[in-house]
Formats: sequence, C-alpha cells, structure tokens
Amino acid sequence: NKPVYKLEPNVKYLILGHSQPECAFNDSLISNSKNLSQGGEAYFYTYLKLKKILQENKQLQTVFVSFSNNQIEKRMDDWTYDDEHINQYFSKYSQQANSDEYIQTVKQNYKAVLSSELKSLKNNVSFLLKNQKNMLANNNYGGYLYLKRNKLDSLIKVNYIHKIKAEQSNKVSNTNINYLSKIVLLCKENNLKLVFYRTPIHSTLFSIQDEKLFQKIRNEKFKSIPFLDFHNFKLTNDEFGDFDHLNYKGAKTFSTYFNSIIQKDFKTEIKTNIN
Repeated sequence: NKPVYKLEPNVKYLILGHSQPECAFNDSLISNSKNLSQGGEAYFYTYLKLKKILQENKQLQTVFVSFSNNQIEKRMDDWTYDDEHINQYFSKYSQQANSDEYIQTVKQNYKAVLSSELKSLKNNVSFLLKNQKNMLANNNYGGYLYLKRNKLDSLIKVNYIHKIKAEQSNKVSNTNINYLSKIVLLCKENNLKLVFYRTPIHSTLFSIQDEKLFQKIRNEKFKSIPFLDFHNFKLTNDEFGDFDHLNYKGAKTFSTYFNSIIQKDFKTEIKTNIN
C-alpha cells in the first residue's frame, strides 16, 4: 500500500484536539509541526486518526493532545455516537477500529454506522478517481482554521455566558476519558512523547467551569502526563472569536509564543504548569 496519510518529513510535532486547538494553533508559525485538530472531534476519533498517522509517519517525536474542561463533559458521549458525529468521523476512521470498537459503535447507533460506511465508500472512490495522493492534503482530516470572527464583546454584552452555564453538566463522559487513556497507551507503545495542553479561553468562561472536577480527573488518571496549561494566556478581547476560540489574531500571538517554547523543549513551561 502506498502511504496516503503522509506528513512532511520535517514534522516532529503533531497537534490533535477539537475546535479550540483547530483555531488556536497556526502551524505555519510553529516549526516542524502539523495541526490536525478538528472541530467536534471526540477522543474516539482522535485515537483512530492517530493510529493511522503513526503507521506512516515514523519521524514523529511528540504528540500534543488537547485536554480541557469541556472534553470531560457528558455530552462528549453524543460527540462519539450520535448521527452527526458518526457520519462525519466514523466514515473517515472506521478502518482503524478493531472489532470491539466497531461492534460497540454499531450497538450504539447501527443506522448511522451504515450511513457512514456508504459515505466512506463514496469518499474512497472519489479519492481514487481524482488520482489524489494524500488524504491529508485538504482539511478533511483536520488542520488550522483561520477564524476571522470577533464576537466576544457582543457575547459579553448580552450575557451569553448564562446560556453556556445552563448547558453545562457535572456528569462526566467515561467514553471520552476511556479513549484518552487509549491515546496515552498508543503513544507509549510507539515510544512517543505525549503532552496534554489546554488552549487559551476567556476568563469569563473559565470562571463558570468546574475546575475542581477537571483537576480531580487529571490527577487521578493522567498525573504522569506533562500538562501545558494556557487557559489564562494573556490575550485581548479582540484576539478571541468567542469565549473559547481564538481568531486569526489570537492564533498568531499564541502560536508565536508556542513556537518559542517548543524551541526550548518546553521544560520550563511544563514545570510551571504542573501542580
């Protein structure tokens, strides 16, 4: 089989996660890196994606995986098994699922799995007919999202934070946490350095999150994993797209800083951020 998930040979750092890092890491400003984060991606799909990428990219040294408050919430179960997410993600990564993972997904939502398999077939046929060489050539498998919007001031003005607070749950997604543990194991098996990180969010949003629960899970399950915590990274309101996504201005500021710390092997930063 020809490699079709091949990164550039110089890429040592792989950045994975959901929409927050998708908007935060402008990898054109970060040396030797590739951002393959994608909005709405639960850890199940990040895990399957990583399995495939590791098969074809032995040059990788470090994997950065997003670990934030909203990724432990119960609604991540929906991000894993509802119609929308199976159709969008399982159609791309189902071939990487083992029999247990496949059967579990079928049990959760067999209709969506059937639909996603048809979509997968169409995508593969299209890939072959167009004589494309690399599945990662477009952003279907993740990539930096250049976000232009700046809605933060208007969201603060209408007190939108109350709506966000009303939708929060103090229940956790065991499914998502379980697949994050599988990512940890996968990196260990491949002798890869794994680093968790949290991207910048606005202080208004951070103040309503259940930080106690988040740190409890981090310390009980992932204490050995280095953690880069940028939640309070200093940015102006003008550099946010909304409460938890950076626009292109914020991404430039943050990515430039991130590039500077990976040049120093981010040792000082991790030391500062680990409790």
